[in-house]
Amino acid sequence: MRDIVYFGWLPNSIEEVLCRSDCRVRLHVPPTSPPPDTILSQENLLASGIIIISFWYKYKIPEYAGVIIVLNIHPTLLPEGRGRWPIPNLLYNPCAMGGVTIHKATSLFDSGDILIQKKIIKDAYETQDTYLAKCLITVSDLLEKVLADPEYYWNFSTPQSEISTPITETPRFIDISWSGIEIERYARAFGRGTTYLHIGERKIFLDFLLFSRFDHSVAHGVIIGENESTISIALRDGLIVVYKCVFEPQRLIP
Repeated sequence: MRDIVYFGWLPNSIEEVLCRSDCRVRLHVPPTSPPPDTILSQENLLASGIIIISFWYKYKIPEYAGVIIVLNIHPTLLPEGRGRWPIPNLLYNPCAMGGVTIHKATSLFDSGDILIQKKIIKDAYETQDTYLAKCLITVSDLLEKVLADPEYYWNFSTPQSEISTPITETPRFIDISWSGIEIERYARAFGRGTTYLHIGERKIFLDFLLFSRFDHSVAHGVIIGENESTISIALRDGLIVVYKCVFEPQRLIP
């Protein structure tokens, strides 16, 4: 049995992969918890050929003496999809290809040699949630292959090439002057707590929104109705209903 020290988000699908791969998680550090000073305080785990795995972890993994294999799971294809939370920009960019990469964790984020990666086909109406579900399925497949022979994948990894067409970073706000089609496309990609809508001097963080085409005579940008949870706004090509974000805006982990 192989011992795993796991940093970050540990969904059920990955727990099942670890179980099938005859691995046991000896230490799980949650996504927003700082890394411990040592992972060998209770007993020497190195004898089992310990592996460190990181997935959506907030901090850089320290170099622990004696640990050789340190893997990071990244929810896009590297090197183009580097970044702490690259999925929104990936979805907003119609030319960007989705995918998952398992690579060596190094002193530079998202820059280590690639052990394995696989493309993910994006749907025309992909959201962060649907893309993330596809990622988890893909991660499970790739991680199971790596854990079947981690030394092989580690030794025959491939250095990352120079980035030729990086995914473009996009400001996370919606301008009410945009058309409904563009607002809906942007909200679908970014949404949920990190995207806000500019209405005059107001800044409204959104959870999600609905767009509907509708012929009317109301001026573009006029608020039709508002309550504690929603705000309806007329647009030149229809209207939107914005569901306001009711929690502190942030997006550190899914």
